[in-house]
Amino acid sequence: MRSRIRNSAERYLRSGYTQHREGASEFGPGREGLIRMFRQIPTMPPPAGAAKAPPASTVLAFVAQGGAARTSLIARDRRTGI
Repeated sequence: MRSRIRNSAERYLRSGYTQHREGASEFGPGREGLIRMFRQIPTMPPPAGAAKAPPASTVLAFVAQGGAARTSLIARDRRTGI
């Protein structure tokens, strides 16, 4: 998993990538900070008051346009695929 995170970041994010996510500064700047943040996701506790996700497959989507990038977690019901 660790190598997939790095390989994807190096493939899709330019070396001068700027992280704009609020609260991400604790992981450091740029692409390396984003890599560190994604490596911590399985061990990070959910935010206070967060609803529990239903049992589902999760797809991580990266969308980039120009100099901006967005990530999304999309939950799908395993039974229906929706």
